[in-house]
Amino acid sequence: MPKRWVVPIILTSVLASIVITILLNKSPSFEELVAQNLTFGEWVEAYDDAKYGSDERKLIIQKMAEGATEFAQWDIVREKAGYDSDFDDLAVQNMALTAQTAKQWHRLMTVTYDHELRQTAVAKIQELCASFEDWQAVYKISSWSSGSSEYMAEMSITKMLETAQTFEQAQFTFSRLSNRSEQYQAAVTTMAKLAGNYQQWNIVYEAAHWQDRDTRNQALAAMRNRADNFEQWKIIYRHSERDSPKRVEAVERMADYAGVFLEWADVYTAIPDEHELKQIAFVLMDQSPLPFDMWYDVWTTHGSKKVKSLAFSKLSKQAHTFDQWHKIWQNSPSGSDTESMALAKMQEFSTASP
Repeated sequence: MPKRWVVPIILTSVLASIVITILLNKSPSFEELVAQNLTFGEWVEAYDDAKYGSDERKLIIQKMAEGATEFAQWDIVREKAGYDSDFDDLAVQNMALTAQTAKQWHRLMTVTYDHELRQTAVAKIQELCASFEDWQAVYKISSWSSGSSEYMAEMSITKMLETAQTFEQAQFTFSRLSNRSEQYQAAVTTMAKLAGNYQQWNIVYEAAHWQDRDTRNQALAAMRNRADNFEQWKIIYRHSERDSPKRVEAVERMADYAGVFLEWADVYTAIPDEHELKQIAFVLMDQSPLPFDMWYDVWTTHGSKKVKSLAFSKLSKQAHTFDQWHKIWQNSPSGSDTESMALAKMQEFSTASP
């Protein structure tokens, strides 16, 4: 064979091979695809691959509808078909026929404007939800869903309060309400029914509106029966009415648990001047072995003038360096005796320095 024919023959063979390969591996035509017995999921993939707005997509929707048997599948048919499609009503009707859970009925409520169907969905949700956890799940769905979510969220709040069996459940429900909500008082009442320990009753006290004296008094009485440390009695003191015997009693109980300077300072500040604990608290503060820096913090931050005066007397005895007196000078009121004393001490150290 002449050499000039070798290359064309080789090229012709290669091209023929490529054509054969393409023919053997080509994608099936749409007609062939429609004729196949695909699963629902495969039809969904085919729909996603088809061109937007094409006749192919409309035909695939029909195939999806023919194969749909479950709620989730009918929901996909409705979503792919669109609200204006002939398949929308069909999908919604079949969603109603296949819905079995409260979550599914709630989903149905968000995709239909049919009043009768929405009422049926509400009734089904009420029928299927029996526990707090059931209604909590509905509430959480309603919190991020569209459609009738606000209505269902309010219903869920009511039902959660009715089915709550623990304080934590009632508190969860309460935490979802604003203080202007119509259900606010019902939530506080439910928490009060389920409260057991000190912390829970304190939450009830702080949650109750200031004009709800009955609930507040109930909570405060429960807190008094359960308080067993300084901080708890301090909170009771703050909640108690000013100048009342109960407020003084709270300070007395604070004194029973006081052990460190700041606790005795709180007792000293809170107790009436004529009470015997006033002097006792001051003596115990005076005897507290605090270092310079702690006395300095008391002097600069405490609200009681007498406590601040005590702290300064301790500072003046413990200050032995220029830097310590400089700190006192920096925080002394301009023109005050403390400023003059600090400045004089600083000058003594400066003079004594080589």
